[in-house]
Amino acid sequence: MGSTHWRRLANPNYHTDMNYGERLGACLVAAAMLATLVRSQTFTVSPTDPAANFASLSAAVAAVPDGSTLLVGPGSYGAFSIVGKGLTVVGGPGVTLSDPGFGSPVWFTPYSIENTAADQPVVLHGFDWSAFDATLLVRNCAGSVLLSDLEVTATFGSQAPSETLYIQNCPQAMIRNCVLWTATILNSDIVIENSNFDGFAAWGAHFACFGSSRTALTILSSTATLAGCMVLGGRGAPSTALSCPNHPAIQLSGQLRLLEGTTLVGASTGGFNLTFAQSIAGLGNVRIDPGVTLMGPVSPNVTQTPIDMPTVTGTDGTLGGTLVAQASSPGMPSILLVGLPGPPTTLPGIADPFWILPAVFEFVAIGTTPVSAVVNVPNQPLLRGALLAWHCVAMTPTGLLASNPTLTLIK
Repeated sequence: MGSTHWRRLANPNYHTDMNYGERLGACLVAAAMLATLVRSQTFTVSPTDPAANFASLSAAVAAVPDGSTLLVGPGSYGAFSIVGKGLTVVGGPGVTLSDPGFGSPVWFTPYSIENTAADQPVVLHGFDWSAFDATLLVRNCAGSVLLSDLEVTATFGSQAPSETLYIQNCPQAMIRNCVLWTATILNSDIVIENSNFDGFAAWGAHFACFGSSRTALTILSSTATLAGCMVLGGRGAPSTALSCPNHPAIQLSGQLRLLEGTTLVGASTGGFNLTFAQSIAGLGNVRIDPGVTLMGPVSPNVTQTPIDMPTVTGTDGTLGGTLVAQASSPGMPSILLVGLPGPPTTLPGIADPFWILPAVFEFVAIGTTPVSAVVNVPNQPLLRGALLAWHCVAMTPTGLLASNPTLTLIK
């Protein structure tokens, strides 16, 4: 980050107030608007509005230029693939992805984001789908990928719904405010905020097991941060003749950071002597904040490090409204930063990277946490789809700690 700003970060005489933060926030929103004006074109998608630019989402993502924003109206949409271009796709209430139908090929992937360059960020926001066999595939994305406000439901049948999300070879991915079934993260760096994962529950009679429970979140050769998440391992039916075992919340092979408000539950079956499956299975290293709840043992091959860490959560905003972020790290003097999103940047002496452009950020709040800040959003239509990035830096006796990043969207 800019050396002048970073010297101010360590200066005990530096102070701010909310009015100052709001003024800076307004300036940053103006900068986001200018960036949008230079790079982005906005198009509308609706199956019912004749004034929309496109009736089909698949046609829209194929036709619009790199860097465009798609505003998707209520309706049901079929398969789409974002390949080799940066797009911001903003849905909302009543925007659904059609169910491909039970019996589709295993790991059917009607929705995908693939093969983007470092300067091609993708945002997918505000979609619901009821998918029994459908997977959202995100792979080989050198640019950032934000998946937010996605909710997957399932029509229960004789087996579990498919894996709903598969992310591979993505160095900067974020999941926010999502409700998903099982997911796999492979060879990627990911931040997950305020999201739920469920490994599904099998059921059975004496001679049969119906459905197949799974591990809720599989993290392989990856680095992952979870903040404010609920992860439930799939519940089996171990009393049946064909045993369906309980599953862990997380299967790990890599690095994991668990921040405040996160709960991991290894699956358990009923009875008076409740026994949980592992909350974290596999091997690797995990840093655990005191505000984390683990229900179920941790694999002996996973090294645990308890440590107080700062956490940031954000709230999206609308035109004419506000973007809000709050940082918590009990008792720690902290500074809240806001800026334009950028590639991960690591600073000497701080273990975790920042996702803010070094040239475009400011300090907007300082104090003993919790601290918060508000950015007023101008009522400018061209701002829809723009993002602001937030971080907290906490000052501890042993040095500086960085929070998770969060990205807030202007909807």
